[in-house]
Amino acid sequence: MTRRASQCKSCRIKTQGTGENHPAWKGGKHLDSSGYVLIYCPEDPRANMGRYLLEHKIVMERYLGRELLKNESVHHKNGNRTDNRIENLELWSKSQPAGQRIEDKLAYAYEIIALYGNLTDAQKSDTIRTMTEEEVIDLIKHYGSDQPLIPGASS
Repeated sequence: MTRRASQCKSCRIKTQGTGENHPAWKGGKHLDSSGYVLIYCPEDPRANMGRYLLEHKIVMERYLGRELLKNESVHHKNGNRTDNRIENLELWSKSQPAGQRIEDKLAYAYEIIALYGNLTDAQKSDTIRTMTEEEVIDLIKHYGSDQPLIPGASS
């Protein structure tokens, strides 16, 4: 003889609740099949079908003070996908210039400066590598450019 449930699924949900109101609630965090930590965010339109967001992306967005752009990703420096301390995360950009001519590379550099130039010094050192003055001078010498690398700057 098979045992029948005392309530149907929809009635159980009404009486037990969902999310924080469910008796099996474990704090709204769990690991996905790839080993990333997911956070329960039912009201966020970016959440997946289960209403979860990736924790490392939330941490980086809070650090930057904005949402990630479509061409940005967050990398775990030590490879541990559950270590979501800001010290272990770095911002990566997936976009690349279409061509390899110097003009194209400089145009791309201007885009990067415009996009990330307003980061604080701490954010710059944590998320992107900045060039030293010597490196910039070496680039100018190497490519023979007499144009300033930053529009409006004197050479």
